[in-house]
Amino acid sequence: MAALRKFKSAATKVKMANLAVESFKSVPHGIDGDTFFTPEIPEEIKSAVELLHKVDDAAFEKLVHAVVDSFQTGDFPSDDTFDKVKGEVGGEEGANYNVIFTAIHTIIRTAVRNRTKASVVAADLKAINVPPSFVDIIIKVMKQDRFQLETNSVATRTRFPRLDNLQWRVDVAISSSSLLRGFRP
Repeated sequence: MAALRKFKSAATKVKMANLAVESFKSVPHGIDGDTFFTPEIPEEIKSAVELLHKVDDAAFEKLVHAVVDSFQTGDFPSDDTFDKVKGEVGGEEGANYNVIFTAIHTIIRTAVRNRTKASVVAADLKAINVPPSFVDIIIKVMKQDRFQLETNSVATRTRFPRLDNLQWRVDVAISSSSLLRGFRP
């Protein structure tokens, strides 16, 4: 009986340890307003955080470079490019490539559009349980290509319509006969 109790106690401790480990692989609750994703963290990032713990560093770096290349060209990569990078990444995460790619794209796009400092991006990504090595890769690439990313972001942003090269001319015509008499020299 005592052995059974010890076994159940040990099993409970193992379950709690596993839950603690799993909680570090997902986004903590209530952290939404404290990140640069304000007002809330997008769902594509929340769903990708758990998947990021299954990806190796080399594959993740290829994905980040594919995202940056898509920003620099101003368009998403073609299906051929997707398949090429997916083949290079391979492994278990290859099936989840689209989710991870979308999450990386959202992270970089949000950081660049909000002009968030790299230190704030790093702290917030670590707070939402993105693996630290991946945070370092994202920050390194963002620092290297920051100017190009911001330039492309400004060029492709959505904004209100505006008038360019408008020339304004005002013609005044006096039609009242009483004012006409007053203007005679």
